[in-house]
Amino acid sequence: MSEETPATRNSDGRNGIRVIIVFSQGQVLSSSTTSIADRPVLHVPIQVKYSRIPAVITTLATGVGVSIHGVVTNVTIDPQTLQRRPFNHEDCLYPCFWTDAAAKGLRTTLLDWAGSDEDPLLPDSVSPKEYARRTKEYDVDDTFLCKVLGNSYDSEQMKSSIRILARMQLVLGEAHDRLEHPDQPDLLGVYLRLPQQLTRTKGLQEHLDEQIKKLVERSLDSSIVFVVHTRQDDAAKNSAEQAWVLSIIGGDHESGHLEGEIDLRSIGSAIRLFSGVQCPPGTRIPGWRFMKLPCISGEAEFIPTGLREDQVDWNNLVDRVLEMPEGDSETGDRKQNIQVLSRRFNELSLEAFRRYQWQDLERCARILLRIRHLPVDHWWNIFALDRLSRHEDLVLAVDSLVQEYPKLPVTHVARALIAIQHDTDGAAALLNKLDPDELRINTSLGTLGRLCLKAGLEEKGLAAISRAIRGQMAIQDDRMNAAQYLLQAGRADEAMAFMGNVGMDLSNRGQGVLRLRILLALGQQNVVDKYATAFLERYPGDRVVLDLIQG
Repeated sequence: MSEETPATRNSDGRNGIRVIIVFSQGQVLSSSTTSIADRPVLHVPIQVKYSRIPAVITTLATGVGVSIHGVVTNVTIDPQTLQRRPFNHEDCLYPCFWTDAAAKGLRTTLLDWAGSDEDPLLPDSVSPKEYARRTKEYDVDDTFLCKVLGNSYDSEQMKSSIRILARMQLVLGEAHDRLEHPDQPDLLGVYLRLPQQLTRTKGLQEHLDEQIKKLVERSLDSSIVFVVHTRQDDAAKNSAEQAWVLSIIGGDHESGHLEGEIDLRSIGSAIRLFSGVQCPPGTRIPGWRFMKLPCISGEAEFIPTGLREDQVDWNNLVDRVLEMPEGDSETGDRKQNIQVLSRRFNELSLEAFRRYQWQDLERCARILLRIRHLPVDHWWNIFALDRLSRHEDLVLAVDSLVQEYPKLPVTHVARALIAIQHDTDGAAALLNKLDPDELRINTSLGTLGRLCLKAGLEEKGLAAISRAIRGQMAIQDDRMNAAQYLLQAGRADEAMAFMGNVGMDLSNRGQGVLRLRILLALGQQNVVDKYATAFLERYPGDRVVLDLIQG
């Protein structure tokens, strides 16, 4: 699709919206909905690793994670004044889908979209600040409130929910108006804020289903509608984490090809592709088998506009916040600023851990140690130093943890990390005291497992690594250590289960060799032949692999 490609039009000559995006931290469509306005609906689970909505919605909008786009919390600290303010478009370091769309001459309208205030690329949008103002002047229809809230809708306890419902109605009304307008934007993004205590209410669910149906009916048949929302079924009800879903309305679906969860980042890329825009370098390209995606060609040299480096000196900002007096109204609240920083660097630490960015993890851990000094902050610093093979610093970090929290289970893991290098029996004595189920810092489970395998406590080690895998806190070395032990023990089936996808992409030779050994032990000759061929294409003439396949 070139820059000269005209916008899709309705039969009456109106411009038609190409993509509609609805985002909500509550359920918008029932999981039983399979068709809307004669268009197929497909519900796809999303892998969302962030707990904070700004991180989720900005990852969706950019197609990259928080370590790149930099938005984590609802508010940030102004580096000049140390005052807290809501995050805005200038805090996002990576271009959003509407930035790239604008570079192609496409127009985006966002309604109540978090962080969109005063973005010059969104002149037709209505910002969260404006909706907050309008909500104060808007009276919600009593009939609607009675339907959603029941007879208690006018009680004092319902006031906050009524304000959120009023805002939701304003946004939905504006969305319907934009679809009726003869000059429609190319992309429409809608953020629906729902009262969390009412997300399982039948009346609200039926209302939202009907509203989405009306949006779809008023859009072009060729429009694609992405609804990103949480699932409120019984399976997710008792979970500490929200289960996110992408409901896709329209398009060419292949529902038989659904394979687990999709990456949240891939949705931002899919929005671009359906808009006719090339995905920038660094974004997660969708590998969706359940849906046919547009192919955008001829733009190999595409460079994203607006890509920026973080100009905030966070170490300096932390210094200045820590020096703030308590309760100074002119400089802001020191305690609340520290909470903002804690939330930011806690999320960034988890992201660094998941992405194996050990230097970033050490940097975040050191900041957290300065502002809150929790056991997990010590542990992340220790873990990063161990992965970076900085032994002298590691010994000092473990000593610091032992001095502050001598009796915690994670402290025993840290002590064993040092002891295993020169005193296996001493390490085993420390590890013997530990129960993986009692270890509260999940990122230490894999290390506990690897240490137990080295110290001869194999079953305890396997249990710890298994728990780390279930909690999505296992690194590749955890999986490989367990698989190597199980292969040597003649338990090839279990070894492959622990490997998971490790080694499949052949990016790491050692992982590939181990995977091939397990395949050979399983006797899967057809798979071995294909895998070995791919391996030798990647690593021509590899002696170890040639010897393995030649028997």
